[in-house]
Amino acid sequence: MEKRKQHKKINVLEGLEKEEKKEKEIINLDKEIGIDEETEEMFQEEMESSQENESVLEEEVSENEEVLEAQEEIVEENNETEKISEEDSTEEIEEEQEIPLEEDAEDLVVEEDTDSKPKKKIDGRWFLICILCVLLGIVFYAGFKVFNQYQSQEKVGEVAENKTENKDTTAPAFIGFLDRIVINLNAVDVDYSKYYLAVDNDQQMQVTVTGDVNLSQEGEYPITVSSTDEAGNTTSQDAIVQVISEETMVAVPIELTPMIDGSIPMATDTKQRVDANVIMYYYGEVSQEIKDEIARLGLDVSGYRLDSYWHPSDLNI
Repeated sequence: MEKRKQHKKINVLEGLEKEEKKEKEIINLDKEIGIDEETEEMFQEEMESSQENESVLEEEVSENEEVLEAQEEIVEENNETEKISEEDSTEEIEEEQEIPLEEDAEDLVVEEDTDSKPKKKIDGRWFLICILCVLLGIVFYAGFKVFNQYQSQEKVGEVAENKTENKDTTAPAFIGFLDRIVINLNAVDVDYSKYYLAVDNDQQMQVTVTGDVNLSQEGEYPITVSSTDEAGNTTSQDAIVQVISEETMVAVPIELTPMIDGSIPMATDTKQRVDANVIMYYYGEVSQEIKDEIARLGLDVSGYRLDSYWHPSDLNI
């Protein structure tokens, strides 16, 4: 501020010195030229007016200096107020920074925890966790399904292997198979299947006999004897059924063939003469092989005995 004032004063003095020099130059010129009194009076008036102007200028300069000083004082006051405000603000900031280190630090921590941004972050994490849980559940479910399918396929394969390994490929076997059966002419209660015993896996199997046999006429008739188990294995053998009359039986003689239970089908009139001891007939015995197999398996052949003749030597099977 003081430098500015000195600079302004120097400018004013320099201006005054220049005007004085001009006046002196003018006076010197007047002297050289020889100006008259009127002109001198005019010059004097001009000089007086110039002096008055100088005094006015000096007053204006002084006023300007006062104004500048007042402005500078205002600026200084403003600067001081700004400094004070800055100091106050710095003190407030320091106090605010010191607050978390004192007793109110817990309040600030609570305010930070209650901010909305952390909540959003927590919600986002839970959302991601939920998505991951769903994906893991899908993966585990798919793996469980694949595992079950694999296990079921393995079980199916094992069952198929067991079936192939345990598949029954053995057909039933005939015990004491008879190539020829002799039956009385016009015999009743004849069942050709009851002349044969078929066994498979220690079980008696059903026997089927096919062929045309005329029990009302003497002769030989071919038949086929077969048996099939549950696995579809079949055994078949051929045999002959010989039908004979009472006269042929006595004349030759020929034995009648018993069924596996020992009973012998006969014609009604032949049975009556045998019971009355009018005639004697010849009959065969059940093979020992069939007897042993029936005893071993404990088979019940009581159903074979229909309305047929029992020869005197009952087997008591």
